[in-house]
Parts: sequence; C-alpha cells; structure tokens
Amino acid sequence: MVPSLLKAALAGGLVIGLAVELGRPAVARLELHDVARDAADLAEEQLPLDGRRSSQREARAVVESAGAELTGFEVDQRGRVEVRVARRVEPVVLDDLGRVRDWYDVEIDATSNGVPGT
Repeated sequence: MVPSLLKAALAGGLVIGLAVELGRPAVARLELHDVARDAADLAEEQLPLDGRRSSQREARAVVESAGAELTGFEVDQRGRVEVRVARRVEPVVLDDLGRVRDWYDVEIDATSNGVPGT
C-alpha cells in the first residue's frame, strides 16, 4: 500500500512541478502585457511635452523597473506609440530541453491607447 501511495505522490509532484515550470512564461506574458501598455501610454503622454527621445527614456524606465527590456519603440503618424518589451524567464527544470527554450523568451507588443492623459 505504501509503494502505491508513494508513486501517486511522486506523480502528483511531477505534474504540479511541470505545470508551475510551464506556467511561469505564461504569467510573464500577462505581466509584460500590462508593462508594455503602461510604457506606451506614458510615452505617448510625454511625446508632445518632451519629444521622442525623452518619451523613449520614460518608456524604458517603466519597462526596466519591471525587470524587462525595451526592444522596440516607434511613433506612428497619428502620434501613437508602439513598444516591444522582452524578458527572459529562466527555466528551472527544463533548462536542457531545447524544444521549449523559445517558450521562455517572452516578447510583447503594445500600442498606446491614443488618449493622452488616461
């Protein structure tokens, strides 16, 4: 009876561990979506006041304070800001498995909402 219970506990632990390991990049994507949107909106607000370079610095500060990297910054013809934000999530268990390596490189695009001051 104990060996069956032990097997079930080990299998349950393995399933939970894999779920957590594979869920970390999904959680990072959700976090980065908010960070990218905040950075784009702030940059759009700053654009008419301080110009493109300062606006980009503000966006970079928001992104870096969240532990991510600003990898793209564009201003379209309507004055909306488009940003690309990236973060590498370090795998704990699956670090040697090449097929999932790209899953841990999280990149998100966001465009400002087009309503300065919101």
